[in-house]
Amino acid sequence: MERQLPDETVELLMIKAMLVDSHYTAMIAHSFERVFFDNESVGDIFTYVSDYFKQYKKIPPQQLIRSSLNDDEVSNT
Repeated sequence: MERQLPDETVELLMIKAMLVDSHYTAMIAHSFERVFFDNESVGDIFTYVSDYFKQYKKIPPQQLIRSSLNDDEVSNT
């Protein structure tokens, strides 16, 4: 029987990869959209990281990502 990761876990792993691998971020930022994410907070983080990467061509510092979100979103991710 094939094991499958829950969608939320996959979404979080994608965000984690975006924060450590600029090549992955470039690929994902140009091929994914916010609407693909079920978790609203993860989608917000994706949008922020993607927009920042497209503008500055680098991964945003985690503190900037945190400051772009409200406290509830940070504690839920």
